Amino acid sequence: MRREEVKVEVADLQVGMYVSRLDRPWIETPFPLQGFFIRSFRDVQNLLPYCQHVYVDVIRGKPPVPREDPLAPRSSERGNGSASVPVRPLKIRRDVYPDTQPMRRELRQAQRAHRRLVRLLSRWGDTPPGDEQIPQIQKAVEEVVESVVRNPDALLWLARIQRHSDALFGASARSAVWALVFGRHLGLSPQALEALSLGVLLADVGMTALPGSVRHSNIIIPDAELRSHVALGLERLEGVEGIDSVALSVVAAHHERFDGSGYPKGLRGDEISYLAKVAGIAMYFDELLHPVRGRGITSSQAMEQLYRERDRLFQEQLVSEFIQAIGIYPVGSLVELNTGEIGMVLEQDREHRLQPTILLLFDAGGGRRRRLTTVNLHEQRNDETPVQIQRAVEPGTLDIDLQAVHDAWFGRRWFRRLAAA
Repeated sequence: MRREEVKVEVADLQVGMYVSRLDRPWIETPFPLQGFFIRSFRDVQNLLPYCQHVYVDVIRGKPPVPREDPLAPRSSERGNGSASVPVRPLKIRRDVYPDTQPMRRELRQAQRAHRRLVRLLSRWGDTPPGDEQIPQIQKAVEEVVESVVRNPDALLWLARIQRHSDALFGASARSAVWALVFGRHLGLSPQALEALSLGVLLADVGMTALPGSVRHSNIIIPDAELRSHVALGLERLEGVEGIDSVALSVVAAHHERFDGSGYPKGLRGDEISYLAKVAGIAMYFDELLHPVRGRGITSSQAMEQLYRERDRLFQEQLVSEFIQAIGIYPVGSLVELNTGEIGMVLEQDREHRLQPTILLLFDAGGGRRRRLTTVNLHEQRNDETPVQIQRAVEPGTLDIDLQAVHDAWFGRRWFRRLAAA
């Protein structure tokens, strides 16, 4: 059969295109060797962790056209900003940080660093950190960065399972982890990772100055008043010694958006600093998973929403990199397998994002498993029917105590064995 191929960036794939060739051997991916049609966003989503570009057969499928994302809102619905914002291509330094510690071994150090950070955040109350607290926070940030550099899965796991009585600082702690994992993928220096993390942690300090405190989810604050939290935060942090100016730039611009529709200054494109762009994506993603009001969505749904906003709220290249960094099913995600079993993503495979290690929680009949076991979706025998992720499970649809799952799998006896090893 005659075919005519055109090279297309994965982020520019559209429904109806036929992928005939990848930028790597088919055997290194879970995709069919004979090619496939793009039938939904999920097909694009699945390709992003594996390929930068592909080749589409314009005879069998839809040819490339000037991008009008079929999943995105029409131009009349896209707000006040322009989607055509000229920017310099980013230089991404992937693979700067190979995993140097298995997730199970890293977990203990990650837990210690995470607890220290959360404990410091909980002390703020309605008062932002002062000169005497910043060195303690910076030390905690250094430990968190070191853990993420060694292996990001341990801290991601902890961030996903822990619940915080203070919604505001819980969101700050989770967002800082998302941002760090993203920054690690981008190859940011340790110093930049520390500034990024500190900036995200301090980003919403201004919220504590608002009447009634927005940490109580039953209080609704007018939009204009809510937007003032950026200026209030900068005002409160002004003069506090030890806060890096780069971290303050993240605080100042974490709500700016690529097309100029953000606040407080309506910055566009490269007027927004690199780290503020990274922080904005991480915080937006966490808000989709953990909204102040209502039920959150699955990580794959959040990725789809983020993908819709590429080249509008967020720079397209960074959106693609974020999806590659975090994966469609991040650590801590609940998923249903094609066997009918339900489990939790325990550890990622950096080269095969769609084939993580799953901690099985429910059997195919819906019953709780008495004994927890894992299955590595990438390391399966060739004679077995491949076990694959069928779908993400909606948050709140299952009665699961995530902390109890953690304690059952990573219990005290396990930690004692680890310490003796």
